[in-house]
Amino acid sequence: MGVANTNEVSQSVVHRVSVVVTSHNAKATLPRTLASIAALTGVAEVIVIDSGSTDGTPELVPSFLPNARVIKLAENVGPCVTRNLGLKQATSAYVLLLDDDMVFDGDMLDRLLRALSDAPGHVAAGPTIVFDDRPGSIQYAGGRMHFGGLPHLFRLGESPDSVTRPVDVDILTAGCLLVAKESALSIGGFDERFFYLAEDVDFALRLRYRGHRLLLVSSVVVRNVGGSSALSLKDSAYPARRVELHSRNRWLLVGRNYDTWTIYALMPALLLYEVAWAAFAASTGHLMPYIRGKMRAVGSLLERSPWQRQAKRITDRSLIGAPAMTFTRTALSQSGAKVGAVALDGSLRLMWTCLRGLLQ
Repeated sequence: MGVANTNEVSQSVVHRVSVVVTSHNAKATLPRTLASIAALTGVAEVIVIDSGSTDGTPELVPSFLPNARVIKLAENVGPCVTRNLGLKQATSAYVLLLDDDMVFDGDMLDRLLRALSDAPGHVAAGPTIVFDDRPGSIQYAGGRMHFGGLPHLFRLGESPDSVTRPVDVDILTAGCLLVAKESALSIGGFDERFFYLAEDVDFALRLRYRGHRLLLVSSVVVRNVGGSSALSLKDSAYPARRVELHSRNRWLLVGRNYDTWTIYALMPALLLYEVAWAAFAASTGHLMPYIRGKMRAVGSLLERSPWQRQAKRITDRSLIGAPAMTFTRTALSQSGAKVGAVALDGSLRLMWTCLRGLLQ
């Protein structure tokens, strides 16, 4: 079945969805995710891919889902590798990608499918995600791509609205994502060089460049009961490992997706963005992780077999923009961060206004 025929979802795919769960040392959270999956309607198969857990995570699966297929990997290879493996192993036309710390109601999948069936041309749908301990505060609700390399996240920290209609977005998180398998594989799946952080931004952006459309189903609310160790922003301190990955992956995303001329044209604004992030890293005591991230980015971008930029149906000028920048509560808690954030946001918007006309 071709992915363009999304009107057929409700008729022939509603009971043929593969669920792919990526897990790593999730003994504390995975049981709730598995219990949620067991209550779902419309599931054809469940594939749990464990990425080198050392806490007995894979052994939990049979008690909740006796028919699930469990694939154990010897080391932690990151969610990009496990999701790609799941997409290739899945036998259904649509795949529900799940992290190991997502909890949801039994009609979640059916509601995402119905939303896709009512939105021809869309190849992926995602829910609103809130933290389990802060259900009145949105963690993810889609986003729009900022030219600086990270998205503007819609309604961050706001209260979810159960009556909001589905809306088109540029970015969806892969923590809970329903996607057409053929479309996902046609762009090469998730780029495994990212390992973690912004890998789903890159994935969504490449779908959008191909002309595919993404749907946020706002009324479906999923709860995040966990957080990656040494990476999550649930704590008050900004993790050093996150600074390093942010430093590296933003360059990888821009280098892979933007036209060369776009990068040259926006260089003054991109450099300002970089100076601001270097200052932030220094203020958190993580200047060395920031530098390591940049060195690793340069190494990846200068590899002997460079990335091939995809053929685009949508131009940089049409897709990227300068929406209000998103700053997390953790980032803004640093000394002087609020004033710096306002100044940076205003400056980048002004520079975008001046430079956008140079883009092709």
